[in-house]
Amino acid sequence: MPFSTDASAMIGCGVVFRDEWFAQKWSEQMLHLPATEKSAALFKIIPTFIAAVIQGARCERKRLCLLCDNQITANIINKGRLKRFL
Repeated sequence: MPFSTDASAMIGCGVVFRDEWFAQKWSEQMLHLPATEKSAALFKIIPTFIAAVIQGARCERKRLCLLCDNQITANIINKGRLKRFL
């Protein structure tokens, strides 16, 4: 079950899952995070998490194929955990 996510640190994020999709603008709080708390992985993992919540019941007991262009995010997803805050 392939799905794809993308995010922009300055605008928002989106997910495409088969013929369904969603897009969301970042909140003012996200847009004004201190530079020390911003990372590409943070902005990439959020739409992935949202997609998992939205599609969770449909994906139960199925293998997912996430198309991701950020290696850190891919490592977090593949391991199922992260060592520290992104």
